[in-house]
Amino acid sequence: MEFFDFCLASALPSNKDFLVLKKYKVTNLKYLENKKPLKGLSQGFWNRLKNLNLKKLEKEFRKIRDKKYKLLRLDQKNYPDILKQISDPPVYLFIWGNEKILGKPALAFVGSRRATSYGKKVTNYLIFNLQFDWIIVSGLALGIDSFSHQAALDSDKKTVAVLGSGFSNLYPSNHKILAEKIIRSQGAIISEYPPHFGPERYFFPARNRIIAGLVQAVIIVEAAKHSGSLITASLAARYGREVMTVANDLFCLTSEGCFSLIKQGAKPIFSAEDIEEGFFISNPEWIKKDKEKIKDPLMEFLVTPKHLEEIQKFINLNSEKTLVKLSELEVENKIRNLGSGFYQSK
Repeated sequence: MEFFDFCLASALPSNKDFLVLKKYKVTNLKYLENKKPLKGLSQGFWNRLKNLNLKKLEKEFRKIRDKKYKLLRLDQKNYPDILKQISDPPVYLFIWGNEKILGKPALAFVGSRRATSYGKKVTNYLIFNLQFDWIIVSGLALGIDSFSHQAALDSDKKTVAVLGSGFSNLYPSNHKILAEKIIRSQGAIISEYPPHFGPERYFFPARNRIIAGLVQAVIIVEAAKHSGSLITASLAARYGREVMTVANDLFCLTSEGCFSLIKQGAKPIFSAEDIEEGFFISNPEWIKKDKEKIKDPLMEFLVTPKHLEEIQKFINLNSEKTLVKLSELEVENKIRNLGSGFYQSK
């Protein structure tokens, strides 16, 4: 990470500003001695650049030197190609963790901060039952975001959290433990904002474009009528990503946004299979060659004996459908009926 790039990132350049700087081959901070901006440079960026406190930035730069943060620039080879495809990619990306997973097939799970217990159950159910090793992307916020990251960790999937602040000012602050778990599990936390930046209201809609840009599809689990997750859905549609949503309770406020999306053409989903079905047809190379290596969450759940009621809650089916599913697995010789309503995988 170079101090020059750290300073430019702190002034939040647009793509247009970055192209102007490249055109005029600005590669050091002596440019700040100029009294007028280069032709084509936005006034806002120029003002932010001129107002940088370089002494303060030097201190901040020294603070993070020993940390394992990386800074990717839009014109570098390791910048995620999928993010370059959107109309307004961030010029700089700060990376904490495993940068190699950025750009791999990914799904975004987002939704209400005031998520219901049903929303948590559905998030777990969908992520646990995904057959492909998707990277799960979300925003580390309260509610569906945090449920999504945790479900990914619990199902041995890697997850990426996109922040609306810098790494030193995680928001909400009580998600620091979750963030550390993500890093320990070979996931990543990313932000276009330098580590010392605090959260700002307008940072969060901006970070939603990164969530939408990094993935093949956005899944809205729960959303009220004016939920911020609808911004992510709108951006995803603009970028050519698939938008999917869970059809929820008609009388629940966190369903209004989901039903609105369905009216606009979002794909309603009822299972993980609904999410994955189209992708394997258009991307056959994603399918694992050894299907036996695909983890079945239910089989893993039944490694130790479980009662019918526990199984029913885990797979989110009614008792009749749960018994049908268990009978099928018995016929396939995958589980054994232990009696008294208990089952275990073989």
